[in-house]
Amino acid sequence: MKKYFTISEFARLRKININSLRYYEKIGLLKPVYVAPKTNYRYYSAEQLSDLDTILLCIQLGIPLKDFVKYINRQGELQTRKLLEDGKKLAHLKMQAIQTDLKKIEYSLGYMEANRQYENREGLYIRHIGQRQLITAEYAADINDIANVERSLSELYELAQNKNLAPLFPSGIILKYVNNLPKFWLFFDIISPQPEETGIVNLPEADFLCLQVDTDSGKNPLAEIEIHFRSKAKDAAFIISNMFLSKYRFRNKRSEIQMQIDYTEIKV
Repeated sequence: MKKYFTISEFARLRKININSLRYYEKIGLLKPVYVAPKTNYRYYSAEQLSDLDTILLCIQLGIPLKDFVKYINRQGELQTRKLLEDGKKLAHLKMQAIQTDLKKIEYSLGYMEANRQYENREGLYIRHIGQRQLITAEYAADINDIANVERSLSELYELAQNKNLAPLFPSGIILKYVNNLPKFWLFFDIISPQPEETGIVNLPEADFLCLQVDTDSGKNPLAEIEIHFRSKAKDAAFIISNMFLSKYRFRNKRSEIQMQIDYTEIKV
């Protein structure tokens, strides 16, 4: 049997466990080229190394082992080309996911750095903010019901993920007065908006009149808007954004109220 490798020798060639080879055999993915009748010892050929390499590559790419059987033809041969083509598609998807994660990290680091420049500001101030894309959802329940706001934000975040919009913090609330009554939308920043997607708000690069509200001290952002902003622009939209990379909590986080200067209507 010198022209064959024992199962231990074959496993060592690729530094894998022999139990992996036994499992590949069990699911019909990589069978020994020869099984000794008396001892039941398994033997593999050098030619099977390419099949094993393909299997290990596609495992690394994330193709489930249960799906491998569809790459075996009626003659028990591994359809390597089809397997590699599907592996290539998965690799591209992984690369896209990594690129999106890098964009999210860069965006979050930039957000933290920008906030650091305005940390603990008192009174009204002007802040220049770059272009933003938000995913929004109208919120018609009690805005003071913190638990429900959190649940609704979680649902919005999950929706954005399912739509591949790459949601990230900051999150918050958009407030508009309609017939002098407040209406609310919840939002998350996103970095991968899709064409024709509903609920997406595009905020242009602009100067914003801002005020930080420390809700730990008992201040209410809605009351602060009435005091500091409503006399300046009764029909403006107000963005109440959390200042830190955590979930938006309406009553116990430092928030920043933002009103665009030279107001252009924010459509939500």
